[in-house]
Amino acid sequence: IGFCLNRLVTLMADVSECITLDLSSDDNDSLHYEVMRMISQFLQDKGYYTTASVLQDELYQRFAQQTSPQKRALLRMRNAISMGDWQQVEDLGKRTAFRYNTQFLFAVGHQQFNEQLDSGDHNKALITLTRLKKQLAGQEAYQSRLMELSNALTAPEKEGRTMVSVQKARDRIIEQFREIFSAPPALPAEEESQLPARRLEKLLHQACCYQYLKSGEKRPRNKQIKVSTLLTDFERMVLPNRLIQQLKPSTTGAAHSVEFFGSNHSMLAVATGTSVDLWNLKDWEHPLIATSHTPPPIPHIATLQGHTGTIWSVGSGSGNSCNMLATGSADATVKIWNCEKTTPTCMHTLAHHSSDVYGVAMSPQQGWVGSVGRDGKAILVDLNYNPSPNLSPTPSPAVSGQLDGSSSSTLPQGSTSTVSGSVGILTLGSACTSMVFMETTRICLVGCRNGTVYGLDPSFGFQVFNFHIPHAPVISNVDVDSSGRYALVSCTPGVTHLWDIRKIAQPLHIEHYAGHSNRSGICKSRFGPHSSTVCSVLSGSEDGVVWVWQTNPATTARRLIGHEGAVVDMKWSTKKELLASCGDDGVCLWDGTTDSTSHKQPWVLH
Repeated sequence: IGFCLNRLVTLMADVSECITLDLSSDDNDSLHYEVMRMISQFLQDKGYYTTASVLQDELYQRFAQQTSPQKRALLRMRNAISMGDWQQVEDLGKRTAFRYNTQFLFAVGHQQFNEQLDSGDHNKALITLTRLKKQLAGQEAYQSRLMELSNALTAPEKEGRTMVSVQKARDRIIEQFREIFSAPPALPAEEESQLPARRLEKLLHQACCYQYLKSGEKRPRNKQIKVSTLLTDFERMVLPNRLIQQLKPSTTGAAHSVEFFGSNHSMLAVATGTSVDLWNLKDWEHPLIATSHTPPPIPHIATLQGHTGTIWSVGSGSGNSCNMLATGSADATVKIWNCEKTTPTCMHTLAHHSSDVYGVAMSPQQGWVGSVGRDGKAILVDLNYNPSPNLSPTPSPAVSGQLDGSSSSTLPQGSTSTVSGSVGILTLGSACTSMVFMETTRICLVGCRNGTVYGLDPSFGFQVFNFHIPHAPVISNVDVDSSGRYALVSCTPGVTHLWDIRKIAQPLHIEHYAGHSNRSGICKSRFGPHSSTVCSVLSGSEDGVVWVWQTNPATTARRLIGHEGAVVDMKWSTKKELLASCGDDGVCLWDGTTDSTSHKQPWVLH
């Protein structure tokens, strides 16, 4: 079954590569016209008669303006035939004005064939004859004449014609098809190709079916899948359900943070003790499509060393900075690492905290690095702002803005905002445990131990919003989904809250998830796999279980058992369809399946 799935995906990839649809080319006027006709038909079906009428009028005007470049193409074809430039004739013959005129194609090909045969170049004559047979395939009227040309290749050589007779033959072709070269192109007649009913909707339905098939999702039984959006491709729901490998870091002790990073998530970083271990996932294959049923061991790349205290958090960048890592440690420093080369190097060391750094994050907008810690400070640094061209690896980079707490009326009591040198610092009223940047904006969320989540914008330097978790629990971490609409807040003693933060003036609490154990406040929750209609929530637990919930409605979908101690952190890679979880016993890698309903009982895997 795995081989068949792999073969099907490969065949679909091959088909998508060999079929081209370039609507930006000037040679596809007929396709442009057909697309506009389908849009006009859709508008009329929905009752937008005035808009459809305006579209048709603009279409005719637009096509009339495009007749001049087509006239130039007709003139180029005429000159190419007269000069005997057959290569240009072949190129221009692919245009709409010529490629459907079989008489013209045969006349031009026949003349080219005779001239090549007269010059003794039988190889080129054979190539021309083969092209003619393809162009006129299915045209019975030309089969006998094509046979005559085939016989001419094997007939005894005759005396070649003079240049005068050759030029007269070329002129006869131009005279024979004088109407083509003199008349301007006309709009395609609608009666020649009747537009099928609801043509645009049917094409979109075919595209959705192709995306569904390409995703590898199984055909649903007794269930209709409703397409909710056309702005994004279909995404299947892949839930982790099988432990495939366990990775042992080079340093003994508990692993506190895990992160996928690099191009196409080609690397995995795990923070253990005072070092960070890197593994190479570039050549990793999904077991369903791998050549062997047992996945090969994942190679260890390097170990990042330099901190003198326990590393609590690891964050990565995206885009041009996807190979960069940020690490926060108990030694009150943040280090920025460049892992693009074989030997990773430390680019910067930021020492602006006075105590443990619990959370670090790098902005997807490139350049911003944030950190929060036990001292209650939220620090934002812009790595791209560098007034001095000779920046040494260790000094702190400058920040391009400042955090002005006085500009927000929702700052907590006792908080202060300062600009110390080149670094913007916002001091909150409680120890901060986590920070995360939104992928769609430059807003970052900060979770504090007093049960409050703050939204900060480093561009303008003030607080955007905040919301408080009821009953004032300790917040372990915060996370944001890829769309930037929802926030996930993990709290003690074992409750994870889902918030809608689209309305920043009034965030809305949606759901909570319980069942796991997080009394010590070290276990984190993350957004997991998602499809076009539903998403999942992952959470670590002190009992060694990775909990997986499905949203809408909130139901327990999986309980992944494989760790021998508390599960502290986990990350899901959509690009690799792989879950990495870490805790007291190291790192576990889990793969997934799309069938989330075939097993009524939770998975129990050892």
